[in-house]
Formats: sequence, C-alpha cells, structure tokens
Amino acid sequence: MMKAKEQRNQLRNFSSSEIAKKVQEMQEELFNLRFQAKMGQLANALQLRMVRRNIARAMTILAQKATEIVLKKAKEAVPQKATEAVPKKAKEAVPKKAQEAVPKKAQEAVSKKAQETVPKK
Repeated sequence: MMKAKEQRNQLRNFSSSEIAKKVQEMQEELFNLRFQAKMGQLANALQLRMVRRNIARAMTILAQKATEIVLKKAKEAVPQKATEAVPKKAKEAVPKKAQEAVPKKAQEAVSKKAQETVPKK
C-alpha cells in the first residue's frame, strides 16, 4: 500500500475530473469490501478503514481544488468601484460544476474573504 503522504502528493497532481473518477472507483471498492465483510470473506478488516480514509483524502483535495478555482475567479472579478458586489460577480465567473463541488460553508468563507479584499472608502 502507498503511504498517505505519497498518495496525497499523487492526487494533487491529478485534475479534478481524474480525482472524481478515482473517488468513484474507491467507493466501488469500498462497496465490494463491505459486501465481502458481510459474507465473512474479508481477510483484512483494516482495508475498509484504509479505503474510507483514502476516499476522504481524495474528496478533501477535490474540495480544495474547487475552492482555489473560486478564489482565483473572485480575484479576477474584483470590481473597479468598491460599491459593486464582489460575491455576485465571482459566482457568475465560476462554472456551475465548480460551484456544486464546493460545500456551502466553503462558498460562504470565500465570499467573506472576497468582501474583505474590497477596499473601503
């Protein structure tokens, strides 16, 4: 098995779609392991834990990549006038798939951060 640090580094080099495919594969593997465990055929019960954690790692990296995209678009959408709404422009600039991939709490944090970067008069 690959160490967690090596796996994280490898996942970070993948694109978002590749990571999503990897997560789906790992979820199928987890399903099969659970099935084997119920049937009493699973030799190593720690495999379940390892696969669950690997799925969590991959999903975390996927969320981080989506957040980076949102922040990048928010920086590009900084208005000329300080009175314009940054979060609205940032949401329009971000593709819908990226918005769906980011959890609501992360989107709220990004919009707060974007509002803090707007200079006040």
